[in-house]
Amino acid sequence: CSPKHLFLAGHSLGAATTMIEAGAIPNLEQRGLNRFDAYIALSQQGVGNMFKEGAWNKVNKPVLMITGTKDRSADGDYTVRLSAYKGLPKIKKRLAVIKNATHANLGGRKDDQNSRQAVISLMDEFMKQVMTKEFEKSALKSEMVSIKEAF
Repeated sequence: CSPKHLFLAGHSLGAATTMIEAGAIPNLEQRGLNRFDAYIALSQQGVGNMFKEGAWNKVNKPVLMITGTKDRSADGDYTVRLSAYKGLPKIKKRLAVIKNATHANLGGRKDDQNSRQAVISLMDEFMKQVMTKEFEKSALKSEMVSIKEAF
């Protein structure tokens, strides 16, 4: 059995690995092979210890990035994480910022079912859009999620 579409998703350090595989260039010697159809990064690292400005400009496949307003990193608050999204070239990309979601919530911590369900819904909708080649104007309609898009 050979799947029609391959996705790679990761949280935190797994998000860094996901973006490296997609073509982002880290401050390390590692390079990805861009073997997947699309990428999902939860709590992705922005400009800082792991990535420099311009690290994401070679990514050329659809990307969904998800963070939360309480998703702090070693490099700062959640706004630092947005630099990864801003650094992506004009490809099919999505950014979701979940209100009040923490780093642990985005990693699947079960005490916040709202954030958990938002992440699942966003990922499901993104994967469907990639598989059908239909990127709609809004990936998820929810009061707790702010969707930003660029084509």
